[in-house]
Amino acid sequence: QTVSHTPKVLRQILSTLLEIIVRLLAVDDEDMREHAAKSLGEMVSKIGEKVLGEVIPMLLEGLNSASSTDETRLGVCIGLK
Repeated sequence: QTVSHTPKVLRQILSTLLEIIVRLLAVDDEDMREHAAKSLGEMVSKIGEKVLGEVIPMLLEGLNSASSTDETRLGVCIGLK
């Protein structure tokens, strides 16, 4: 099924989607990391650069949170790259 208003839908699920992408950026499987990185790039391009104002703080929270795992921090670093 095709999703109409893709940018609107992406904004609604942004937080959850970003959590999943960050987790996948930190896995050992290179293909999974590559797909996650591509997904992050496509997400930003679909919504537009103004979404970076929302994405960057979410990534930084994942980097700085005391409850973040080493894998989460690695994923965030790859995402910020």
